[in-house]
Amino acid sequence: MTTARQEFRNEAFQDFSKPDVKQGMLDALAYVESKLGHEYRMVIGGKRVGASDQFISHNPSDWNQVVSVFPKGTPELAEKAIETAHETFKTWSRTPAEERAALVFKVADMLREKRNIFSALMVYETGKSWVE
Repeated sequence: MTTARQEFRNEAFQDFSKPDVKQGMLDALAYVESKLGHEYRMVIGGKRVGASDQFISHNPSDWNQVVSVFPKGTPELAEKAIETAHETFKTWSRTPAEERAALVFKVADMLREKRNIFSALMVYETGKSWVE
């Protein structure tokens, strides 16, 4: 598999004074808000894993708003994750650099496509401004 080389560049800031750009962010905020309070699980070795203890992520701008609920990891789960990562590395490290790079570029394209969703998540999760 050969891939064309792409030059790294930071994404430009969005101009929220443009009505369509602003509306895209408003739509993303509404979408993310509709998903707030969801309970997530850890992923270890491609399997979703829960835990008996949980922690709640609150919107720092509105502490009454629950963003998400996550399981608290344990030393045993951390050990399992480390072992799994070590085993996975054995095959991943032999994957040709071109294939690994292609995957990274694919993920970058996906993030770019969902840019407003990720920005909206950061607004709720960390209190960031739209531009940040």
